[in-house]
Amino acid sequence: HAGSLYRYRNPMPILQAVKNLLTKGEIDRAKIRFHFIGGITSDQIHIKDWVVDEGIDDIVQFVPPVPYKEAVAHMAKSEVLIILQPVTKLQLPGKFYDYLSMKKPILAVGETGGATNTAVGDRFGKFVDYNRVEEIEEGIRLLYNNPNHYDNSISEHRGEFDMSNAIARFDTIISN
Repeated sequence: HAGSLYRYRNPMPILQAVKNLLTKGEIDRAKIRFHFIGGITSDQIHIKDWVVDEGIDDIVQFVPPVPYKEAVAHMAKSEVLIILQPVTKLQLPGKFYDYLSMKKPILAVGETGGATNTAVGDRFGKFVDYNRVEEIEEGIRLLYNNPNHYDNSISEHRGEFDMSNAIARFDTIISN
């Protein structure tokens, strides 16, 4: 996840899902890492202690804010990218477009029926409801067991968000 953790952007449902999957033996801690790159506000800082207390600090790492180019380098090395968009249904975070450029699957954790749900759906990865830890577990499990599951769909649908295609469609509309 590239971006700050603050107020409602709380990764606890994701972290609880990770803890549950480890406890059930459904993911191998030697084969998975979660990096949260960006700042953490004082109202979220307790999450770091929770990660240590739950014994998952070997696979969950909090990376302080880095310059944009360095964040992009982290994204490029990732197998899956995370969007965390709870509470709001009207926003699609800007990182969505950065993530699309990486051609990697997205685990989108947000509000059912919101913009993130609509944009990611099952085309660019797996959308899961922020309020349902078991659904987040299913999303992590799917992407963990099938890392290339969305390769064809990502390639097929990326053009929908290509600005040159949008401009061409708009030009066709106003020309008629």
